[in-house]
Amino acid sequence: MVKYALIIIITMGLAEDTQNFELRLNKQSQSECMKDAETFQFALPMIKIETRCEPVLGEKSSPQVTGV
Repeated sequence: MVKYALIIIITMGLAEDTQNFELRLNKQSQSECMKDAETFQFALPMIKIETRCEPVLGEKSSPQVTGV
């Protein structure tokens, strides 16, 4: 059973011309989630990456695709 979700938000571009992407990856534990979140910590010009871990509540829902 999935207990945590690693959320990765990627922002690409400059000033008002940016694009945002969000990825959600299922993790079995908070420690696994936190460890994996650290692997996405790097800096590149025009790319910003934010990560966080959130507990998953209730039943696992079907994935939704937005902004395509």
